Amino acid sequence: MARGTSILSGVALFCGLSATGCAGPGVQVAPAVAPRVAPAATSLQSEARVMGVIATSDPRLLERTSLKPSDEEMRRAVAEAVRREHPFAVAFGRIDVFSVDARTEPLARAAALVAEDKKRAAAAGPGAQADVRRAEQLVLEETYRAKKERVLADVAATLLRDEFRLWVAATGAEGDPILARRFGDVEDALDDKTLDVLDGMVIDDVLGPFERRLERAGNHIGFEALTSLRLALGALQARPAKGSRVARYAEEVRVFSAGAGYDPAAFGAARSLLRSWSEELSRELAADKRSTLEQEAADAFLDPAACRPAGLVTAPPEERTFGCGLFQRIAREGVSPTALLALHDVVTAAMWAQALLEDRSRYTKIVDALSLWSHVPYDDRTRLMRAVAAEPVRFLLAGANVAWVVGAGREGTRARATELVEAGFPPLGALDQSRAQRPPAAK
Repeated sequence: MARGTSILSGVALFCGLSATGCAGPGVQVAPAVAPRVAPAATSLQSEARVMGVIATSDPRLLERTSLKPSDEEMRRAVAEAVRREHPFAVAFGRIDVFSVDARTEPLARAAALVAEDKKRAAAAGPGAQADVRRAEQLVLEETYRAKKERVLADVAATLLRDEFRLWVAATGAEGDPILARRFGDVEDALDDKTLDVLDGMVIDDVLGPFERRLERAGNHIGFEALTSLRLALGALQARPAKGSRVARYAEEVRVFSAGAGYDPAAFGAARSLLRSWSEELSRELAADKRSTLEQEAADAFLDPAACRPAGLVTAPPEERTFGCGLFQRIAREGVSPTALLALHDVVTAAMWAQALLEDRSRYTKIVDALSLWSHVPYDDRTRLMRAVAAEPVRFLLAGANVAWVVGAGREGTRARATELVEAGFPPLGALDQSRAQRPPAAK
C-alpha cells in the first residue's frame, strides 16, 4: 500500500478498539487496575510475587499491575538487559517491548516460584490455591506472548502500536533513535513468505501516527526509516494472502482461555438467540425508538471502557478485554435492549474473526453476510474490520464470553455477566466448566 492510501490511522484502529488505548503527548500511562487490596492471610501472594519478578521486563505489564517497582529495581532490570543483549534492549528508560530476550530469565524465575508455591498451596487453603492458579496462568500467558513475539512479522503491528504508546508517554523522547532501528527490524522481518495483504494494511495503519509525530519532532532519522518501511510494504502488498492461521490462533485461544477454547457453533447459536430476543423487543418499539436504540447499541458495542477489576493485583491481558465495558454495564444495570443488541454485535465480530482465519480472501464478503445489528458508522465498521484482522483472538474470546453469559438464558444473563466482572474477566477455563457453554436454540 502506498503511504498516501491508508484510510485509517493507527490511533483509530488500535487506540479506539484497544484495551490499553493510547496516551496523548506528555501524558503518563495510568495503571489499568484499582489500588491494590491486601491479600487474604491464607494467600501466598503468588500472583503479586510473580508480577514483581516479571513486570520490569515488559513495560506493558507495568500498565496492568498496581504493584510498581522502585526506581532502583527498574535501573537493575535495565542494566541487566543491556548486559545480556545490547544497548538497543532499552527504549524510553525501560526495557523495550521489542526486546523479547530480556523476558526469558525473569519468566524462568517466575515459573520456578509458581512450582514451589504449588507444593505449599495444598496446606495453605483454597485462597492460596486460587492465588497460585492465577499466578500460574499469568506465567503461562506471558511465556506464550514472548514465544509469539519472537516471530516479528506476525506481531509487527501490535508491537509498533505498543511502542508508539510508550514513546508518546515518555517525556523528551521525540528524537530517540531507537525508533529508526525498530522500523528497520520490521522491514527486515517482512518478506513474501511472511506478509499478506491484510497484515500489510494493518501495519500501514499503525505507521500513520508515527509519521505525524516524527514530522513534528524533526526526527529525520526515524522519518527516513519509516519511509523505507512504507516503501517496502508497498512493494509487498501485491503478494498473495497467506493460507489459514487456524492452528496458530487456536493455540493462542487455548492459552488465554486456560484450556476452555471456544466452539464456533456456540457463536452462531448465541447470535440466533440474541437476534430472537432483540427482534421481540424491536417489534414493540416505534421506528424512531428503534433508531435511537440501534445508535445507543453501537456506543455500547464499541465502549472503550478499561478492564479495571477492583482489588486485583493484575488486570486481565488485552486478549480478554474486548467487551469489558458492556459486561460491566450489564452487571450494573441489567440486560437492557441496548445491551442485547450490543451482545449480538460482539458475537458477530467473533464470527467474523473465525471466518477470517478460515478464508482471509473472502473476509469482506463474510463481513457483509454477517451484519451488525447496531448503527455502527461506516468508518467505525471499517476500523472494526481492521482490528479483527489484526487481533482476532480478542474477538474470539469475547464471543466465547457472550456465548457463556447468554447460555444461562435471558433471566440468567445478568448473573453470569456479574460473575465474569467480579472474577476480574478470568479465562473461561477458570470458571465453572460444568455449566453448559452452548445457549439453547432460538425458538
